[in-house]
Amino acid sequence: CDPLAPGLYVKRLIGGGFENAYELNRNFRNEGISYKHNPEFTMLEFYCAYMDVEGMMDFCEELIVSVIKKVHGNLIVPISHMKERGPNIDFNKPWRRLSMKQAILESGMIERFAEFEGPKIDATWLDDAERLDQLVRFYEAMRGFTKDRDLTLLTPEMIKSAWSGVVSAQSL
Repeated sequence: CDPLAPGLYVKRLIGGGFENAYELNRNFRNEGISYKHNPEFTMLEFYCAYMDVEGMMDFCEELIVSVIKKVHGNLIVPISHMKERGPNIDFNKPWRRLSMKQAILESGMIERFAEFEGPKIDATWLDDAERLDQLVRFYEAMRGFTKDRDLTLLTPEMIKSAWSGVVSAQSL
């Protein structure tokens, strides 16, 4: 098994006629050295031949719920170090499901971008594929400026520089 791309073998099984295939594996991602980052981790990767996105969400929800029940004995898990979220996380079903557009809008990311100089980014960008691509590249460029990936630490100068990098790359 390739520790950098384990899913390729599982995909071959689906292509070969298996309806369901999974692999529990060790992965390695060298994304920099940090005391907050371990480049080696365990991952479950699975594929189901005839399952749509709703079926995959149902499957993931059931898988996670069954593991939490087995580990904790119930579906309400205390999280003492996350005081802003409250004392517990409730994993009882049904879970809230959002489209990517809803998640972006609710994250406050669009409002954060609107605070700075540059193009006026608003919710209409999420409906235009070309502008959405620019937005994603802009977001990734901004993440490059922050060591801890905390976008609240960005200055207006950093954001302006990130945007100019996206615009200049697009004109090539």
